[in-house]
Amino acid sequence: MKMIPVVFYLRKLLPAPVGSRGRLARLLPLVLALSPLLAFGGDSGHFYRSGFGHNWEWAKNLALAENLPPEHNLRPSHPEPDGTPADFGAMHNREYALIVAGTPAARSEFDVYEREGKLSYVKEPCREGDPRDPFFLHVLPARENDLPDGSRPHGFENRDFDFGEHGAVLDGKCLATVPLPDYDIDSIRTGQYVPGEGQSWRVTFGVVSDREYALIVAGTPTARSEFDVYVHEGKLSYVKEPCREGDTRDPFFLHLLPADENDLPEWSRPHGFESRDFDFGEHGAVLDGKCLATVALPDYDIDGFRTGQYVPSEGRSWQVDNGISLGSHLKLILKAILYRVGLA
Repeated sequence: MKMIPVVFYLRKLLPAPVGSRGRLARLLPLVLALSPLLAFGGDSGHFYRSGFGHNWEWAKNLALAENLPPEHNLRPSHPEPDGTPADFGAMHNREYALIVAGTPAARSEFDVYEREGKLSYVKEPCREGDPRDPFFLHVLPARENDLPDGSRPHGFENRDFDFGEHGAVLDGKCLATVPLPDYDIDSIRTGQYVPGEGQSWRVTFGVVSDREYALIVAGTPTARSEFDVYVHEGKLSYVKEPCREGDTRDPFFLHLLPADENDLPEWSRPHGFESRDFDFGEHGAVLDGKCLATVALPDYDIDGFRTGQYVPSEGRSWQVDNGISLGSHLKLILKAILYRVGLA
């Protein structure tokens, strides 16, 4: 039974007068009697009583922090209350309102928001078991050289966490916020997993900064349609503003025509182009009503590309061609015919 943190917690709220230990001594029998009622969650480490959203470690650390020098302060980085539990509740609600005012980067068992260099996980209503399983967080950088040395063999930085380390439950709302690294991020994979069984849910999405968006749209679109398409620093960017919820639902197709067909991956050569089809969630993000998806172009020289969106089992909803001459277009049609009849 976890009673000691409760003793410290009440001592934090009701400090004895200077030079007197009588108040704590008189409260001790009451504290010990109430401890079984206040303790909750066993090994799960969560403390959800009396309307507080603290986890068990948070309550213990709040009580102990006053006895430590600043450099050893044990208060968690999020949330960081500056007084009583009531202050914490107000702070939690303010932060929650600011976060959910935006658009989620991804939706699943939790809605995931990217805001001000942090990733927030939100669920409402939130049940007791929802935050129990560990969270995995894989950060894929724009440049692999930015990764810590130990992460480079994997191609991403692992920032897995337990909800109790970064989150709280208050009034039926779950909120956990994790800081993101300082380097530029290409995309994020995150979700929860059941130890020994596997992932219970997972989302993948691109990360876009205001600075990156401004740099891209400062140029001239290479092609315009439902999305404006830009070529910028070896990448193809798809931009739409304003962007509605349904605009990013359908998959994107991207066909790259090489200057030299010998540069194509072997599996692509019968078609005469390399296909890099994608879903918006893999490479894109919604930023203040603006949609931006960015896909890396190949290292080899390309003559042109064909791209757009399609509705599965129905066909293409829009398409743009860039740099594809009539001769190249006819050549692609011929290759497609030969491939279908088994002669390519």
